[in-house]
Amino acid sequence: MIKSSQISISLSNSKMLVISLLLTFLLTLSNFGTSFGIEKRPLMRFPDIHESTVVFVYGEDIWSVPAESGIATRLTIHDGAERFPKFSPDGKLIAFTGEYDGNADVYVMNLHGGNITRVTYHPGYDEVVGWHPVKNKILFRSNRHSYSRFEHLYLISLDGTDLEELIMYEAAAGSFSPDGNQIAFNKVRREHRTWKRYKGGLAQEIYIYDLKTNQERNISNFEGTDRIPMWIGDKIYFSSDRDRVLNIYAYDTETGDIEQLTQHKEYDVRRPSKGGNKIV
Repeated sequence: MIKSSQISISLSNSKMLVISLLLTFLLTLSNFGTSFGIEKRPLMRFPDIHESTVVFVYGEDIWSVPAESGIATRLTIHDGAERFPKFSPDGKLIAFTGEYDGNADVYVMNLHGGNITRVTYHPGYDEVVGWHPVKNKILFRSNRHSYSRFEHLYLISLDGTDLEELIMYEAAAGSFSPDGNQIAFNKVRREHRTWKRYKGGLAQEIYIYDLKTNQERNISNFEGTDRIPMWIGDKIYFSSDRDRVLNIYAYDTETGDIEQLTQHKEYDVRRPSKGGNKIV
């Protein structure tokens, strides 16, 4: 029989034992994470693509990397946050939203991160959405003229002049047809939300607005999420949770057919972006 005195441990020794066990556990957990590459997975967001180059945001700076993979190059070094980079149609410029003076405005820079130029000067939040395919203007969203929390889409020239407010009463994301005469758009946005399989009043629909005839029509008609339209050729690609996970679908503007293209089962396609005939 083991006497109690043989297994008794002083209070100080008990504390040391607990601390030792905790340190061992934390070290093991750290090694486990390193072994499986958990520490080597940087959060890369808001990608865009033009031909063989991808830009993205990491650490609130904009980076570029070859589309076929390679070493990423940092393009911005400002202390403020840069987000939502979008290539111009010719790939020579990158528009983005920068928070340099305590407020988010539209900026533009060249392909290598040089010659950063401020485009908008408004106290409202201006978020870059894309470009007009013909006018060479930057498309952005803002609630600068809204009496509540809805947003409008705007076009602006690179020098900050010739501001256009698109006619849609409520619009938060959009992509123009190749000729610029129509736009596929969402009236509301929820990309920043973490809601999964949402079917409430803010469920997004995709509309087409004909800027020549001023006609609008709903092309998605789904009770869940249809968002971030991307118009390429005669098809409109978008992200939808029709199979309970956000995947890429394509709407044929000639036939009205909708086809699922990706088959992700676990992780959502949250912020796809198109450039030319590619989607990143």
